[in-house]
Amino acid sequence: MKASSFYFEEALFLLLGLCAMELVTLAQPGHHATIPTVLGNVSSLISHHTSIGGEISFVSRYLLRALARQDLVVSLVHLSRPRVPTCIWFETIDCAKADRLLGYTATLMPLLEELCILAEDMREQILKPCHASATDQAVLENTEASMSPSSQDTSNATDTSPKSSVSVCSDIKRPSAMTPFFNPSPESTSIQLRAASLYHRLTAWSPPITDNNPFLTTRKFRVQAASYRSAALLYLHRLEHPPSSSINNDDASQPAVSETGTEAEADVMDLHGAHDVLLYASGAPATETKLLLWPVFLAACEMRGEEDRRAVGEVLASIAAHRRTVTVERTRRFVEERVWRARDAGQDWNWMVLAQKWSGECLSI
Repeated sequence: MKASSFYFEEALFLLLGLCAMELVTLAQPGHHATIPTVLGNVSSLISHHTSIGGEISFVSRYLLRALARQDLVVSLVHLSRPRVPTCIWFETIDCAKADRLLGYTATLMPLLEELCILAEDMREQILKPCHASATDQAVLENTEASMSPSSQDTSNATDTSPKSSVSVCSDIKRPSAMTPFFNPSPESTSIQLRAASLYHRLTAWSPPITDNNPFLTTRKFRVQAASYRSAALLYLHRLEHPPSSSINNDDASQPAVSETGTEAEADVMDLHGAHDVLLYASGAPATETKLLLWPVFLAACEMRGEEDRRAVGEVLASIAAHRRTVTVERTRRFVEERVWRARDAGQDWNWMVLAQKWSGECLSI
């Protein structure tokens, strides 16, 4: 039988269908989710297709956008580089109009991709059992490196570009009307410089809306864009300032007993960031919250007071009512049973650490 000339599109459609099936019929708690494995197969498929000179058709780009949205969330949770590079699907998107899959967040996706890469490069610092913050560790390592005589020699510098997209994206024309895809030079690979640059670009980012649709028509896409931007800033801050251990305190405005001044300030700042996310998510009609699971998950992890926890619980319930996917319930259970319980017991409640420890329980897609 002659091989189909649309094998790439057909394979992507099949893999997307497998992801969709798991979102609806995910195995019982304790079973590992297979979506990361499916996305790994997508990465292999892309690499093979591009290596033989295959073209990326309009249909395949559409399917890749759907997979990329899931892949970015999985990568952010797992502190890993994305498997579906943004450059594969981005250039055909009219960013000024709301996309059916991405809304107005298309131009935010490269920044989220860069956030994934930064998270992977900081992964060891985040997961190692130490009392120093990730920022302190990075400062120490960079200081030691700068004092080394070999630090001035960049001839053998390691390329920190995304492993999954270097070969795939090297020959693809990149759109000019957006933030360049992340490809740091040896001179600018400092964790601090990269984090600071990303912070300023996330802060300055806004969706390039030029369509003339009525507000009520585009509100859900505007809410999605604002929520994801606030969540990305919250995520970035937590990379640099991991949560402190804390003892249960119903007054969320007061620092926990075990917190130092710096830790308390970081926790308060991130609580404000979480409130920013909920400002958009809780104010939206129930039918417009179904795309906000990842931002709401990040916000929920920061909640300490009972009133805040009830508020975020209502938003999660609203999402569950309209999504009807198992991942919503799993996300709620992970927040309540892993993050909040650890925080109330004065243990390490850093969700980034807990998500690796309880792999498969946290999948906020």
